[in-house]
Amino acid sequence: MTKMSVGQVITVCQVSSDFSKLYLHINKVVDTPIIDLGCRTKIKTYVRNVREWLWSYRQPLHRVVTYDDWSYELSS
Repeated sequence: MTKMSVGQVITVCQVSSDFSKLYLHINKVVDTPIIDLGCRTKIKTYVRNVREWLWSYRQPLHRVVTYDDWSYELSS
């Protein structure tokens, strides 16, 4: 399991199912729960409009999480 630092800014990247888009989420780690299910990296982040986000979620399940804000570098 990979333990990330609470309070750390992260970039979460996801590729669309047809590989035509790259979704980026910039956020802060608010918790690092210990759960045996799912991925190796366990983080909780704050999401604005969580109900809207949850019900419209159509992206693939797998993500890449990196420390810091990489939005500028990944947008070029």
